[in-house]
Amino acid sequence: PSGSFKIDPAAGAVDLPFTGLAKGKHTLSLRTLDKKGRESEPVDLPFWVEDEPFDYRDGVLYMMLIDRFANGNKANDKPVSGPVHYDADWHGGDLEGALEVMKSGYFEKIGVRTIWLSPLNAQTDNWHTGDGNQVYSAYHGYWPIKAREVEPRFGGDGALKAFVAEAHKRGMRVLLDLINNQVHDDHEYVKAHPDWFRKDCKCGDDGCGWSQKPFECLFQFYLPDINWTNPEAEKQFIADAVSWIANFDLDGFRVDAVKHVEANSVYNMRAELSRRFEQGGARIFMVGETAVGEFDQGTFFGESFGDGFEWIDAYTGPTALDGQFDFPTRHNMADGLVNGDKPLHEVEDQIKKAETRYRPGNRHVRFLNGHDNPRIASIAAKDGKLGCTWASGCRDDQLPPLAYSDPQVYVKLKRALTVLYTMPGVPYLYQGDEVAFGGGADPDMRRNMLFGEGLTALEMARPGTQAPSLTAAQVDLRAWVRKLGATRSASRALRRGDRTTLLSEGDLWVYAYQTGPKELAVVAINRGGAVNRTIGAGGLQLGSVATFASALGTGTA
Repeated sequence: PSGSFKIDPAAGAVDLPFTGLAKGKHTLSLRTLDKKGRESEPVDLPFWVEDEPFDYRDGVLYMMLIDRFANGNKANDKPVSGPVHYDADWHGGDLEGALEVMKSGYFEKIGVRTIWLSPLNAQTDNWHTGDGNQVYSAYHGYWPIKAREVEPRFGGDGALKAFVAEAHKRGMRVLLDLINNQVHDDHEYVKAHPDWFRKDCKCGDDGCGWSQKPFECLFQFYLPDINWTNPEAEKQFIADAVSWIANFDLDGFRVDAVKHVEANSVYNMRAELSRRFEQGGARIFMVGETAVGEFDQGTFFGESFGDGFEWIDAYTGPTALDGQFDFPTRHNMADGLVNGDKPLHEVEDQIKKAETRYRPGNRHVRFLNGHDNPRIASIAAKDGKLGCTWASGCRDDQLPPLAYSDPQVYVKLKRALTVLYTMPGVPYLYQGDEVAFGGGADPDMRRNMLFGEGLTALEMARPGTQAPSLTAAQVDLRAWVRKLGATRSASRALRRGDRTTLLSEGDLWVYAYQTGPKELAVVAINRGGAVNRTIGAGGLQLGSVATFASALGTGTA
C-alpha cells in the first residue's frame, strides 16, 4: 500500500521495512503492472532472518534417498511387485516420514545444515531390465514422467511444502536433485515434443563411449536424452527448474550428470535463476555431479580440460555452479582412508591437492561415498562379498551384512568420519553411513534406513518380516557422529577457517583451522598407539589461547 515503501532514485532502490519477522526464510515477491495492465516478469527475493549469515560449509550436506528413508504414510505405498525383486522395488519411504524424522531433531544432532533430496518428480509405474539383465523399478527417482509434479508415493506437492517449511524453521537448506540429462519414455514431453530428445545410442556401446559421446548417449534405451541444443527444450526445462524453486521454496539443486549435458544447461539456467531470485542478494545454490578422476581429460564445447580438476572447475563460478562433488579427491584417497591401507600423509597430500588445484572461492563437496557406491562400512571391513554384486545375481546372505561385528570396522569408521567432518569445503554424508550400514553395488547400498529412538514406526522391512534393530556398535558410531556434528557446528574455525598442516606422517596427522586469535581448532588423527609429541605451531596465532578442550573426549593438549 501507499506509504509502506520508500523509493530511493539515487540508489536505484526501493526500501521496504519489516519488523517482527520470525527466524527462518522469507520471500518478498514483486509484481509490477504498466498503465495498460501488462505484468512484468515476476521477481522473488528470498531472504533469511538468522543469527549468522549462512555458508554451506557450516554443516553437513545429508543425502536422503526418499523411498528408503522413512515411511510416514503407508496409504501411499505402491510397489510394482511382479517380476521386480524387493531390493529393486518401491519400499514406501515418503516426505511425511522424513518430516517426522526432522521434527525429532535427528538432523541437527549429526550436524546437518543442508538436505539433498533424491529426485521428486512423478515416476513411471513401469519396470525395466537394467544392469546385469536384472529388473528394476523407478524407486530411486531418476525415471521422471512429469515436469512439475511430486511423485504421489512420496506424498505429493503438499508433503514437500510441509517438509521444506519445517526445514526452514530450523535454519536448514533443502536442495532438490535436478535431472537435466534424461527423462523416461512415458514423460509428458516425449510424445508432444519428440524433437527435444535424442535416442541415438546407449552409453558404453561401440562407438558411443561415455566420454566419446557424452552429450548424445542414453543411459538406457528407455531414457531419452534431453537435447539442450534445441532452444525450445532449453527454455522449457529451465522454466521447469525455476518452477520448483518458486512453487516449493527450495534453496537450490544438486545437478545430476553435469558432464552429460551441454554447458548452456548450467549457464543459461543460472542466468534465469539469477534474474528471478537473486536480485536481492540471495543465491540459489547449485552443486554439480561431474564424475571424473584426476587424470581424466576431455575437449568439449570448445574447451580442453587437462585433468579432472580443470574439468570440474569449468562448470563453476559466479555465472554457473557454486561447486561440485570433488570426485578426484574422493577417488584418490577415500577407500584407502576408510580401510586403513593409505598412509595418512598420503591422505594429506590429496586434500592439499584439492585446496590448491581448484579455483578459490568454490563450495566443492567432500565425500567418502554416496548412493552409487558400496558402503564405507563394507570397505572398512574389506568384505570379500563386495565382489558378488546384486546385478550379477547375488542375493541375501551372498551380499555384505547390514551390520558388522568386528570392532575394528567401527574404529576405522570413526577415524574416517572424523576426517570427513573436518575437511575443508562442504562435507557430505549419505544416509545410513552414520550407523555403519553395510552394502555393495546398486541397489544394495540403498537398504532401508533404521533409527530406533522412538522412530521405529517409520522403519520399513520386506513383507512378512520385521525391520532389524541397530546394534550397540552402530548406535555407538552414531553417538560419535553426533559429537562430530556438534563440534563442527560450534567451531567457526572448523567451518570457515584456513587449514594449516602441523604434522603429516604415516600414522599420525595433525592439522588446524583458525579464523581469529580466539577461534582455533586442532585435529589430531592417530592410527598407531598412544603417543606424546611436541608439535610446532606452524604460524598459528596462539597468544590468546590459554588451554585446549577435547571436543570428542579423547586426547589432551
